[in-house]
Formats: sequence, C-alpha cells, structure tokens
Amino acid sequence: MRDVLVLALFLGLIAPAAGQRPQVDRTVDQTLPTSPSKMLKQQHDELKKLSSKLTELANQVEEDLDKGGENVLPLNTLKKLDEIEKLARKMRSRMKQ
Repeated sequence: MRDVLVLALFLGLIAPAAGQRPQVDRTVDQTLPTSPSKMLKQQHDELKKLSSKLTELANQVEEDLDKGGENVLPLNTLKKLDEIEKLARKMRSRMKQ
C-alpha cells in the first residue's frame, strides 16, 4: 500500500500538501531565439567565444611551459589543461547539435 501511495504522489495524482498542487512555471524563456537564422547566429557567436577562450588558454599553457623549464610543470598549468579539455568537449557537443 505504501508503494502505491509513493507512486501516486510521484506521478502527481495526489497533491503533496493540503490539497494543493505545486505551481509549475509555464513562462516562455525569452532568451531563446525564435527563427532558425537567429539560432544559428547565436550558436556561431557562442562557438567563436569558446574558440577564443580555448586559444587564449593554449597560449598561456605554452608560456607557462617556457617559463617553467624542462623539469617543472606548474599546478595552474594542469588546471588550464583541464579547462581546455572541458571547453573542447563543450564545443564538440555544441557543433553536433
């Protein structure tokens, strides 16, 4: 019986408190472009921003390696490499959409 009540509560068949259903936000997100050309432009702009950030980080890593010498790899360089990897994955996923 308890499982049935939990399932009914989960499915929204029973109101959670005092006979009221939770309010659902049904507003439309105004930041989303409406036409396909606007969507493509927004996606292109976002990819350009990600690309410039990726290039900037790659240049910083190169500078850090030059400064550190052959036996030293600064910790912040590893963090930059992780950020580069995240940006590359993000760009790849956006391009596949």
